[in-house]
Amino acid sequence: MKLFKKQLYYAHSMRIYNSLREAEETKLIKEHFNKYQFFCPNKNRPKSWINNSGSKIMLDCLQLVRQSKLVVASEYKNQVGKGVFAEVSEALSNNIPCYVLRDGVFIPIQYIEVEDADDWAVRYGRLIAC
Repeated sequence: MKLFKKQLYYAHSMRIYNSLREAEETKLIKEHFNKYQFFCPNKNRPKSWINNSGSKIMLDCLQLVRQSKLVVASEYKNQVGKGVFAEVSEALSNNIPCYVLRDGVFIPIQYIEVEDADDWAVRYGRLIAC
């Protein structure tokens, strides 16, 4: 995978992949952080992901997060699933700045917390930002 000096990783729910919302968020992120190379795990999938398992892809995503200079996360129904939670957690633990996009505003994420450990898809965690 090609890495850019100032890469931004877009962490978002698979439930909004290929949606109008994903397109709108992508546009906002690219406009606001225009000095960064944008990486979207949905749109910039390496060919090596085609036949890999979800867990292998997640490991690759976490590696991409560690190599990024900035992470922008998106919530789904005001919470995040386990994948986005893991990506933000990885970034925060590596002192990579993280923002959540809420109502068109980029807010720094202070910390994260598990909300419902049994719901990996939607309500796994919350992003605490101010």
